[in-house]
Order: sequence, then C-alpha cells, then structure tokens
Amino acid sequence: MSIKKIASFLKEVQDITILTHISPDGDALGSSFALCAALEGMGKRAKVVLPEPLPAHFAFMNWKTALYEDGLTAQTLVALDCGDSKRLGAAEPLLEQAETVVMLDHHKAGTPFGDLCFVSPASSATGEIIFDLLSALEIPLTPEIASALYIAISTDTGGFRYSNTTPRTHQIVAKLLELPFDAARVNRFLYDCVPYPKLKLTSLALDALTFFENGKIGVIAVSLDMLRQSGAAPEDTDGLTDYTRIAQGVEIGILLKEKGPEEVKVSLRSNEYADVSAIATAFSGGGHVRASGCVIHAPLAQATEQIVAAAAKILKG
Repeated sequence: MSIKKIASFLKEVQDITILTHISPDGDALGSSFALCAALEGMGKRAKVVLPEPLPAHFAFMNWKTALYEDGLTAQTLVALDCGDSKRLGAAEPLLEQAETVVMLDHHKAGTPFGDLCFVSPASSATGEIIFDLLSALEIPLTPEIASALYIAISTDTGGFRYSNTTPRTHQIVAKLLELPFDAARVNRFLYDCVPYPKLKLTSLALDALTFFENGKIGVIAVSLDMLRQSGAAPEDTDGLTDYTRIAQGVEIGILLKEKGPEEVKVSLRSNEYADVSAIATAFSGGGHVRASGCVIHAPLAQATEQIVAAAAKILKG
C-alpha cells in the first residue's frame, strides 16, 4: 500500500480516531498529534486516543488527548508507530469494530495489521512517514504540526545521534525548522529539564549498572522498589537505556523495568553490529536492528538472566 493511496482514502472519510502503542514515546505522540492537527485543519473530526495517560514529560506541549474507555467506537482507525496490534494495549478492541483500520509504522519487526498498511523501515521515525503523508494530502505545515513532527523525529533518532539518522532526516527537519515554532524551548524540555525524582532514579540506576561478557553487555534492572525510593514515575525510566551502552567497549545495552511480580519490560540497544531485534523477537517483541524491545513474564532477576543469555548468544553468533 502506498502513501498516496492512504492519503486518497483519508481525504474521503470524516471521523478519524488515532491510536498508538502503550508507553508512548516521542515518536508515537508527536506523529499522532501532528496527524490529528492536520486532519482537523482539513475540517475532519479527529482525535487521539491513548491506552494510558499522557506521560508527564510531554505535558509542556498542551496536547489534547482522550483516554481509552470500554465501549468507545471509531469509524476510521489510524494506528501509528505500532508494529503489532497487541501493543495497542487496552485500546486493541477498537480494531474489531472500526469500519477501516489504517496502519503506519517504521519498525521492520512485528505483525502488520489493518486494511491499509504502510511500513517503511527506511524511515528514521514514524514522524517521517507522517511528513510524507501530509505532503500527499497537500496539507501545508503549521508551527503546531512542525513542532510535533520535530519531537517525533528528534526523540526517535536520539537527538539525531543514532544510526537511523539519514540525510533525508536532516532534510525533513530543515523544512520543519522553517516554521516559526520555538525549537530551543522544545529541546530544553525534551533533554534539559529533568525533575528531581528522575535524577534520583538515575542515580539508583547507575549504581545498579552491571556488565557481562567482558564488558560487551551493559545492564540496568529497575525494580519497583527503586521507583518507590526515588518517588519517580514509570515514565521516568525513559532515557536510562542510553546509560547501558555508553561505557567504552559495550556493544549491547539492556534496560529492564519491573512492571509487576512477573512482568518485565525490556529495552535493547546496540552500538555497531549486534542485531538486537533478533533478541527481542525471541521474546515475542520487535523493533529495529539497533533499538528493540519486548516483555518477559518472569521475576526481575530471572528475566535479567534470560535476556543476558540471549544477548550473549547474539554476540557469539
């Protein structure tokens, strides 16, 4: 399915609900709100429905959201940045009753779903796909749309530091920066505005940083007790993955986040050659070669052993 065909379809419908994955990141949220603003600008009824509350560190954008509730219906559903329907969480039932489901994503791993699907692993972020979609819809960029897309692309490329950053990424961002939004303010809130509880959690996490395979694997396991000690929220773990792979010699960085007695969310990153999507896929997860994730249903200590063993296997080929 091409972007132009999806654009043609969206031109014909009026009531559109936008969904994204659980624990939404900057790409998921920025892409969703950019598309919502564009559709509203076309005179359509559009809304973003999240499976859980908007993370507090994105509150500075004043984005309007609706929280999924049982019984909610949707005529046309657009799922963004979600390679598998299971990652829609509590909002997954909307897929069954929607008249048409559109899926737009940039992850190579996963199970495409819906009636109209477009997956572009070459795109650094779903935000790049939305940029192309708006071009196909012939919708002019506004400061609101540009700032949302900037957040989407900047966060998913690690501030343009990750290997998924391409020349076209910079070309798109250059066009976004032509709009009069305050990019400096956005960057400050994204990268230089950290609440104290998150700083405390970061301190505890660094104390827990452990290395395996002669320093080639860096691991941080964040327990529920660490969240209680620091007073941090679950979303304050965002960004901790970077600390697992910045030590010299580390190839694979692993962040484990305890969600419950036998539920651990795992984020995986690699620096140069390891395909961490292969690790995630082994645990029914997915993502990119350099950035992937999964959920392990086991106690935190056991989950750590399992994921480190899988990572070590990848390193040994």
